[in-house]
Amino acid sequence: MMKYVINFSGVLSKAFIKLFTLTTFFLFTSTLYAQTVVNSLSALKPYLDDDNANVKLAPGNYYIDADDIANGDFGNPLFVFEGNNSTYDFTGVTLYINTDVMRAFGNVDYSHLQTLGNNNVLKNLTMIDDGTVDDRPQKRATNIHMDGSNNLIDGFHLTVRGSYPYGYGDAFGKGGGPVIYHYKHSAINVRGNYSHLKNTTIIHHSYGHAIFMQAASHPTIEGCYVEGQVRTTDDMLAEEGTGSPADNVDFMTTWGYKLPPGYMMSLGEAGIRAYNAGTTYVDGVEISRGTDNPTVIDCTVRYMRTGVTVAHATGTKYVEGCTAIACENGFSLGSGTLTNCKADLAYGPVYQNTYGSDNGYLADITIIPAVDPYYNGSKTVAYVGGSNHEITLTGTETVVNQDFKIKFGGSKDIVRLLGTNSPSQNNFDAQSCEFNNNTQYPMVISSGSGNNTIKSCGNVTDNGSQNNVSGSSNCPSLNDNIALNGVASQSSTDYGGSASRAIDGNTNGNWANNSVTHTSPNENNPWWEVNLGGTYSIDEVVVFNRTNCCMDRLSDYTVSVINGTTTTYFETFATHPAPSQTVNAGGAYGNIIRVQINGTGTLSLAEVEVYAGEISTDINYQLIKRNATGYAIDGGSNGGNIEGRSVELYNFVQHDNLTWTEINLGGGFFAYEKLNSGYCLDGGDAGTNGQNVVLSARDDTDWGQQWEKIDAGNGHYRLQKRGTNFSLDGGSGGAVNQSVTLGASSSSDADQQWRFDFVSSNSRQSTNEMKTLESDIVMYYPNPVKDKLSLSLPVQTYTAFELYGVDGSVYHQDEIPENDSALSIDFSSLTDGVYVLKLLGKDAVKSLKIIKE
Repeated sequence: MMKYVINFSGVLSKAFIKLFTLTTFFLFTSTLYAQTVVNSLSALKPYLDDDNANVKLAPGNYYIDADDIANGDFGNPLFVFEGNNSTYDFTGVTLYINTDVMRAFGNVDYSHLQTLGNNNVLKNLTMIDDGTVDDRPQKRATNIHMDGSNNLIDGFHLTVRGSYPYGYGDAFGKGGGPVIYHYKHSAINVRGNYSHLKNTTIIHHSYGHAIFMQAASHPTIEGCYVEGQVRTTDDMLAEEGTGSPADNVDFMTTWGYKLPPGYMMSLGEAGIRAYNAGTTYVDGVEISRGTDNPTVIDCTVRYMRTGVTVAHATGTKYVEGCTAIACENGFSLGSGTLTNCKADLAYGPVYQNTYGSDNGYLADITIIPAVDPYYNGSKTVAYVGGSNHEITLTGTETVVNQDFKIKFGGSKDIVRLLGTNSPSQNNFDAQSCEFNNNTQYPMVISSGSGNNTIKSCGNVTDNGSQNNVSGSSNCPSLNDNIALNGVASQSSTDYGGSASRAIDGNTNGNWANNSVTHTSPNENNPWWEVNLGGTYSIDEVVVFNRTNCCMDRLSDYTVSVINGTTTTYFETFATHPAPSQTVNAGGAYGNIIRVQINGTGTLSLAEVEVYAGEISTDINYQLIKRNATGYAIDGGSNGGNIEGRSVELYNFVQHDNLTWTEINLGGGFFAYEKLNSGYCLDGGDAGTNGQNVVLSARDDTDWGQQWEKIDAGNGHYRLQKRGTNFSLDGGSGGAVNQSVTLGASSSSDADQQWRFDFVSSNSRQSTNEMKTLESDIVMYYPNPVKDKLSLSLPVQTYTAFELYGVDGSVYHQDEIPENDSALSIDFSSLTDGVYVLKLLGKDAVKSLKIIKE
């Protein structure tokens, strides 16, 4: 049955509906082109073929399912906009379309919505596919087709679900001759003449494209955000023996070989792409052609097979201000212009030529630090093939992984091209190109590539001929503002003052210059932060205030350096910057910089600059057991026979013996080396409950020493041994010399959860024996705490305590009786967050980080 929020005119004739709305219109306004408000889907439908209509669907939730199709209430597409010069306003409307609708019309292609007229505006519709990711269409589905001329879709928000098979990307087929027959479901097909898709968000949990252009002439994609999902090939291969679709074909891919491990794949297809063929409908005429003259501006694509790929279009191809995050490939144009764009190489190259015939590509790409752990199976930064390109890559990181390379020709080494399939898409040469490598990544030039002019900050291996190679003068510097390539967010946004304005490089604090942020007025503890995309040693943070008015709004504020979920440095300021405040963070490690007002207020920032010493690739941590915070993992001293030594718990003190260097091995895996020893945590072969964890000589190829770091919340992590379902387990409770072993992985078992405390060399003891430090041990539990925190103290060492928030506010303080060794503090009335408990004594002071949850 069809369901409406208000079924006002579902049974009225089209003529009567219009008569009623016109009567209402003349009663309330004398404006000739007033907006008509309808209150149901059936009342909306008569206006879809009208010219010069201005219709608004009343805000609310609307629903369509297969019963409505059976009753004849909707055709395929559900909504066809055939009129001209009309506006349809869906502000406040959420349309839930059950995934069973995609099968209700039989074995035909299906879509929710289509534009066929000209000069129409459709705006602000939220449309949700109501079902699961496995609810496939009967044949093939596309939520929206844009045909006609000069139509605009603005401010839509789509949640796309329902395809088969979902969970493998294109590993088992995407066109003809699939290994597993697939039922695709894409989001938006841009066709027609001068179609314009603007400010639209697509949450894409379906096998198919998010935005794709077919038979489109002069299309524009502007201000759109696309987010898909990704999965490692290792995780796919773990389905062996389960009877899954991939298991049933023995993981034999459409590329002619078994699915290889070590790659990350998008579960969808392209974020934004163009085709060189297709069919569209303009003024009632069917037109077959390719896509020409596409423009893509200010779009962000995350977790898709490609970010922006318009290599198959003709004419002028222009891409500006776009960002590709954690995609298998960032950008591919073939020819054309790509300017002021950004990409990371978490899962694949930032740029890749599609064919060896690509010619005349002009590109300017900034490589941003990856927010997600690296899982780049090809270890490719960029791949250049073809001729006459002018490409500039810029980076801010002064230390980069030298295993990742910029390739001039040769093998792409991507997951789809590891065999002899698709020879036209691999092993290119690069000829007569100008390439500026303003990054520290190394370059490799293939034997068939020549006559290229290359300026590079990274090392260049030239196997080609007649290449002119020289150093670049635009290399990353420690003096660079690393915030510029970060990702900004804030507690709220008002008056268009987006968070990104504070990292746009403009320190001018005049609101009229459109470079100042703005949160909602009178918000409680408003904040702004930037994720730097990597962990840095932070030297200075410079905060620039708004200047044309309201400078005192930025008073009583805190600037914090945060590493994961741990605050490593904070400083509170009582007065406002006039116009700027420089914060010396003293080298505190962190990947997030936060500015927060302490109390009620409005936060406006002109700019936040961040300057770092170096990116931290290997960081020293102490691993404290979540449910027994007085104990940490102990590796023993570096003397004697270390090989095969069992790993145990010991009383947690700041000592070298309890300190582990985290080594990023890529692909989301880490090794943990006992400080300065050359020996790592080793879980041995395979995995069983209770299997010993020992120290073994470091071997970065040994999976027994590779651990996946899985977030367990509030600064705690679970370490799962690579290729197994077993994690590092500290056993029940905590005791000195209690064994650390492997245990069957459990996301809820606190015995497998470890707090990672960064520890600097200035804080650690190395010469003193462990036992000489134990007299100052403070045992405290639970941490995180919900209600009561219990502490066991050394007698007569501490006489008082103070409890602070990270903003410096004092929440509680009291004396400690002289001979008491036990202390209890009530946290039940405090809000969730990080607190600092300071213990005070005549000759001793200790600060403890406490997490309230």
